[in-house]
Amino acid sequence: MSSSSYYSSSNHHSCFADSCQLWTALTLNNFGRRFYGYSYYDVDDEPTCKYFRWLDGKTCKRGSEVAPIVLARFSVYKNQARVAEEKENEAIDKETTTIERENKAKRREEKTRVRERIAREKLQKYKFALAVSWGFFAILCVFSSRMGEFGTKPLCLT
Repeated sequence: MSSSSYYSSSNHHSCFADSCQLWTALTLNNFGRRFYGYSYYDVDDEPTCKYFRWLDGKTCKRGSEVAPIVLARFSVYKNQARVAEEKENEAIDKETTTIERENKAKRREEKTRVRERIAREKLQKYKFALAVSWGFFAILCVFSSRMGEFGTKPLCLT
């Protein structure tokens, strides 16, 4: 490679990227003509390497006649591809929305299960507390009635 940013001659081209590629023009006036150009060359932007060379001569008469038809078909196919891509994106969006809804429903269901489990545990604790309190009450009644037999004053609940 040379030390300059690009070197161009009729037989050889070299630049830092070493990326000259064979392209095919798809414009109406040069349809089907092949050319060598830098791979990072962009028509809208300033090219970093200005190397450009036609490989083919002018477009033949038949190529000029066919070019509008091919470009029209290409345009139709491009529009169909765009529509298909939009439909695909729409389907992906719907799928994403559905998955999000499903995940929300699963989270709601899990929260409901947790609440139900907590409520059951509380119910068991309340039942146990009720049984224990009734047990103490029964013991209190038994001891209260037995205390009268030993000459002590029975407990009054009034």
